[in-house]
Amino acid sequence: MELNGTELSTADLALGLALVGIAVVALKWGLARYQAMNADGKITLDEVLDVADDAVDEVRAAATAVTKALEDFKAAKAKEAADKAAAEAEALAVAEAAAAEAAALAEAETTEAETTE
Repeated sequence: MELNGTELSTADLALGLALVGIAVVALKWGLARYQAMNADGKITLDEVLDVADDAVDEVRAAATAVTKALEDFKAAKAKEAADKAAAEAEALAVAEAAAAEAAALAEAETTEAETTE
């Protein structure tokens, strides 16, 4: 897939989706906390401090999820690079074999032409 002249791989798309998913979960958590704090029509300092304490755990969980997504992304990119290198090596081997066969055929034709003269 190409976007603005940049080739996007499956790994790129998977990382993007993972990060969007993490952001959606974080926003949903924040909205739920805000609605719970604002249920009585006012927000107190104690409620804000409680949410801040809870947010530390949520940020750590999100950081862990982002780290895992990045590790998966790097692994997928490395696999894509290895697969591409293997495909290029195979194509090169096929091309070399075809060139060798063509050279052998040309030599055989040259030898046959020399013996018929």
